[in-house]
Amino acid sequence: MNPVHVRHLSLFVAICVAFMAPIAPPAHSQSAATAVLPLETTIRTALAESPDLAIAILDAEALEQIGPQAGALSDPMFGVTVSPRPIHTARGTQRSQWRLEQTFPFPGKRRLKKEIADLNAQGAHYQSEAVAQDLVLHVRMAYARLFAIQNGLQALSDFREEVRRFEEAAAAQYEVGRGPQQALLRAQLEKHALGKRELRFRAEWHAAVRTLGRLMNRPDLLADTLLVERPASLERLAVNDAYGLAVNQRPEFSFLDAARASADKSIGLARKEYFPDLTLQIAYIDVAKESPPQSPDGANAFAIGAGIRLPIWRASLHARRQQREIERQRIDEQQRVLETDVQLRSTELRHRIRLEQQNLQLLSGGLVPQAEITRDAALAAYTTGRAAFIDLLDAERMLFELQLDEISVRERLHEAVATMHRVLGTPIDL
Repeated sequence: MNPVHVRHLSLFVAICVAFMAPIAPPAHSQSAATAVLPLETTIRTALAESPDLAIAILDAEALEQIGPQAGALSDPMFGVTVSPRPIHTARGTQRSQWRLEQTFPFPGKRRLKKEIADLNAQGAHYQSEAVAQDLVLHVRMAYARLFAIQNGLQALSDFREEVRRFEEAAAAQYEVGRGPQQALLRAQLEKHALGKRELRFRAEWHAAVRTLGRLMNRPDLLADTLLVERPASLERLAVNDAYGLAVNQRPEFSFLDAARASADKSIGLARKEYFPDLTLQIAYIDVAKESPPQSPDGANAFAIGAGIRLPIWRASLHARRQQREIERQRIDEQQRVLETDVQLRSTELRHRIRLEQQNLQLLSGGLVPQAEITRDAALAAYTTGRAAFIDLLDAERMLFELQLDEISVRERLHEAVATMHRVLGTPIDL
């Protein structure tokens, strides 16, 4: 047999032996994981356990109790006056006076105060919905990050296994004098570089798991026993009228509507402050019965009185009304800012989503399959001696880098779709 053919055959056998070696399971394989955490379960747990959301809901529920207080009459005033020295009157000697007073606000004030309090409570509920949507956004972002790191670790594990096979093949060729030492050194260098890259991936994985555990209020969430699924719901989003959807769905718009109504009623209440409140009084005077009486009857006396609060200090009333009107203008400005923000961000996110979808299609449908074909061709050429080991390693590294690019593009797509859901105020439907 031709010596060249013998050398090629020996090289081919060494490569085949190395590639037929058993593959160690990756660190994040299904067998190694003991907890598969779907995205919907993660969101549901975060909404149920988040202390920040619970605080926002309790604040809104507490504000609901202000309405009955604001609409109620103030407590009546009861007073007793006892005379240490006798007060002699034509009816008799007065020993004590018993008084009861009740203030009645100008008609319409109590109703306006109750409606303002109810609108403030309603606005607080809308704010708690915004807190819930912020929480869902952060959970989705953390989940997308975990999925990307998990796929990155899997791709790195696969590439490291290929490099290990290359190293074994290069070592076998070098030991029999049929391969250069440079091939073995390059394989070892690549393996060590991958080890450093894996350490960075694992540090990012643990940080992302801690972030997700904080959002879920799950300090017992373990990074070593966690596996996440592909968030398919974050890969596509069809939106035609983004601004119209946001106006109808986003809780911030509803909050501004409630705040605007509350400000209008506050202005009306400030105007009613120019009108007086009424106070009614009933007095009972205890008269001692004397012998002989000082008057024909000597009976106890009653008195009925009325009073009004005179709003004569108009400067403070004017300032209060102007304050309410300025607050109303501020709400209108907030509305315009929010409208501009939704329009700009939704336009930008639609562009980003289309771009990332195109990039993902280009990678998964073209570049990655082409890189696999190139890798297979380089392997075939190397086994027949028509290509150097460096060419094979470069082809494998190119495939690995393109796979990482695909993972990064998919993560950016997930983040853009999650952000778009928040910008539109998409209802949380699990």
